[in-house]
Amino acid sequence: MKKTAIILAMAGLLTACGGGGGGSASAPTATATLSGANQTTVAQDTAASSFMPMQGAQMVAGAAITDESVVFALAREQMGKLSDYMAQAKANSMMGGAVASTTVTCPTSGSLTVSVTDADGSGTVSAGDSLNISFSSCVVPSGSLTGTLDFAVNSLSATSATNYTMGMTLTFGAFTVNAPQFTASANGSLSINLTKTATYAWTETVSSPSLTVSGTYMGVTRTRTLANYSATATRVPDATYTYTTSYILSGAVTSTALNNQTFLFATNTAFVKHGIDYYPGMGQMVITGANSSKLRVTAISNTQATLELDATGGGTYGAPTTVNWSDLI
Repeated sequence: MKKTAIILAMAGLLTACGGGGGGSASAPTATATLSGANQTTVAQDTAASSFMPMQGAQMVAGAAITDESVVFALAREQMGKLSDYMAQAKANSMMGGAVASTTVTCPTSGSLTVSVTDADGSGTVSAGDSLNISFSSCVVPSGSLTGTLDFAVNSLSATSATNYTMGMTLTFGAFTVNAPQFTASANGSLSINLTKTATYAWTETVSSPSLTVSGTYMGVTRTRTLANYSATATRVPDATYTYTTSYILSGAVTSTALNNQTFLFATNTAFVKHGIDYYPGMGQMVITGANSSKLRVTAISNTQATLELDATGGGTYGAPTTVNWSDLI
C-alpha cells in the first residue's frame, strides 16, 4: 500500500521528465546565429522545449491540452496506474521475473496492452520492475493513442508516501496523440530521480541525451530535439504562496523552425514559480548561438518576460522587448 501511494504521489507532482537512456552524448555545437529576425522564434522554441516536459505535470485536471505537452501529461497518467498493473500481474499468478501481458479496453475504443516484469514477484512496485504499455488506436478524451511507453524502476526507498527517493526511466517509443486539432508525438528515453521529504519539500533531477517532440497544427509540423538536457526542480514551503518551485535548466535545442539549426541554453538565475502560478515570475535564461551571439530571456512577472539580444557576442545587449509568457510556452 505504501509503494502504491508513492507511485500515485510521484505521478501527481512530477515536474520534470528528462532522458537518460544510457551512454554519453557529445556536446552539441551552436549553429544558429541569433538575430532580431529570429529572436522570437528562438525564445519560443527554447522556452517551450525546456519547460514542456516539466509543464505536463502542472496541467489543471480536466483541462484540454492542445500542444505537445499532452504526451507528458498522458505518460504521467499511466505512471499513476503502475501499481494497479503490478497488482493485476500478481493476481494472474505471475512468477517472479516472468513477463505477464494484459490487454485493457480504452475508454472510447481501441486498447492498450501492458507487459509487466515483476522482478521480485511481490505484486508491488519495486526496484528492478519494468512495464511496457503498447497502445493500439486507444481513444481517450485527449485523442487516439498509438506507440509505446516503457517504465523501468531503477531505485525505490521509502518510509512513507511523503518521504522517499525514487529513480525511474521512461521511454517514449513513437508515442503519438492524434486529436481533432493537432497531432503530437515523442521519442526518447527519460530519467527521473526524485527525493521527497515532505508534502512541499522535494527535489527532482533530470538528464537526457536526446528527446524529440513533434507537433502538427493545421497541416504544419514542427519538431524540436533536446540534447544534453539537464533540469533540476526544487519545491520548498512558502508562508505567502504555500510553496515555491525553482527550475535550473540547460541543454541544446535543434528546431525545424530554424532549418534544423541548433542553439544552447542555460539558466544563470533559477526560474521561480510561486504557488500554483503557471509561468515563472523570476529568473533568467541565456540562449547562445553561433559566433557567441546571445539572447537573454528574463521573467519580469508571472505573465511576461523580456528578450534582450547581443547579436555580435560582444557582451552588449540591446533594448529589451516585452513578450507574454503565453506566447513563449
